[in-house]
Amino acid sequence: MSAMYGLLASLAIVLGCEMQRDGFRTARELEAATGHPVLAQVPEMPLKGANVAQYLANAPTSAPAEALRDLRTSVLRLNADGASQVVVITISVAGEGATTAAMALAQSLHGLGRSVLLIDGDLRACGLTRHFSELTVKALGPVLREDATLEEGIQNIGGYGLDALLCGESDLLRAIFSRRTVLNGLSKRRGKPMVR
Repeated sequence: MSAMYGLLASLAIVLGCEMQRDGFRTARELEAATGHPVLAQVPEMPLKGANVAQYLANAPTSAPAEALRDLRTSVLRLNADGASQVVVITISVAGEGATTAAMALAQSLHGLGRSVLLIDGDLRACGLTRHFSELTVKALGPVLREDATLEEGIQNIGGYGLDALLCGESDLLRAIFSRRTVLNGLSKRRGKPMVR
């Protein structure tokens, strides 16, 4: 009899937890709720930031590597005419892996011969900038304020073949009126795809 009560109590706990869930478990649920397609589902990677490129090179058949190739293919399909493209990777809470995903997607696109400009738009934590601390020019703020040219602000990330525009100024937020204006302006000035 006590086993039956234990089973019923366990079932009630599981159902209660399921009813309190406020997230999405499948891509289909997310698509139904937003009306937008899910381009890819990338599983958590064992490494973060700059180390992800090495991980993907060493484990090209891993689930994250395959998911990132799916994402790359989906992004390229959206851009069938070959025009410049802006890709923004964003997260809902800190630590979800936007910097890691941006690095991995940029590396994947670069592997196809695409020109990629990574922009560290993480205005609070400057995640990309932290991963490449050896790069000393943090010019997103000056470029947005037009105190520096885009060409002066872009740096090559050695060993990755990628260009980056890094943040790091305390007054960066004052330089930005809206992310859409910033991304549209940079896309027109650069004429090449950007990630993050």
